[in-house]
Amino acid sequence: MNALKKGLLATAAAGTAAGLAVLGIASTSGAAVHPRARPHALHAATATGTAPAAFQDVNTNAAKGWCHGAGPCDGNGAAGDFGTIDVVPSKFSDGGFGNYAPFTASLGGGHMAAVDGTGDVNQRQGCPTPNVGESCTGPYYLFDGTGTDSLFKSFTVTNNVYLSPSTAGPDGTAIDLDSELNTSSGGFGIDNVVEFCAQGGTSFSVTFSHNSPAGCSGTAAVTGAGWVRVVWVYSNVSGFGYLTENVWKTVSGVLTKVATSGPQPIILPGDSSAEPVSALGGPGYFWLPTENLAGLVPDTNLALQLGQHPQGMVP
Repeated sequence: MNALKKGLLATAAAGTAAGLAVLGIASTSGAAVHPRARPHALHAATATGTAPAAFQDVNTNAAKGWCHGAGPCDGNGAAGDFGTIDVVPSKFSDGGFGNYAPFTASLGGGHMAAVDGTGDVNQRQGCPTPNVGESCTGPYYLFDGTGTDSLFKSFTVTNNVYLSPSTAGPDGTAIDLDSELNTSSGGFGIDNVVEFCAQGGTSFSVTFSHNSPAGCSGTAAVTGAGWVRVVWVYSNVSGFGYLTENVWKTVSGVLTKVATSGPQPIILPGDSSAEPVSALGGPGYFWLPTENLAGLVPDTNLALQLGQHPQGMVP
């Protein structure tokens, strides 16, 4: 594959809080720590008093930010590097070893990203066994270039991923998307993960979790191949931080919500109650912490917006 390593297009728990208002999705809990090193270990906390930019569209502003400070996005597990990201044209024909999703049309443009959890030397071949270092971990992007925003304002993160149940591989094959929130120091606060797991070759389950993979415990929600829009809405509710995660898919030409966490209080690790916005910062990074499909995964239109946008950024 002719890779353009620019990250031009965008391409997971202590468990969710009880009482998720979810469409066909089970709430999850678990104390496991993600087996991979998190990006927050690679950027320094700096209480600069900065808030997120009014708008960031990674489609047009991605010359920097991807795998920042961690070496190239080349998936070299032995070196601790993260997975690969390549710019490819719409309807790119190479689906990789598992032929996951070839000839996929991009959203809102002539190009998109193809992401992979493996390294350059075995790109598209699926995760190595046993896993080494960052193997099966996708790339990440630091918002505002440093990922250290330390002032909380209501904001929305959007990302689009292509799901193909019939070509995803064995049950439990997972794609995780993670939107991290900083503390008021500008350092790591909490990972907010939306996990898609292959189920029976006919669907993907959706599970919401924090700080580590949820273990594919959700129920079937996404059927049929197509682009899925994932939206994280961070809100100030009477001085406390709340997060609503929505998963959308276009069905018969209409944008349809297929899963939602409902509004949940943001509770940082080690705490037991909702956090005041004074303890919270801005968006740190977007990450694909689990990327173990045997093939290239189309992903695009990562965007950050100030304000509440339940349907996210429209490509």
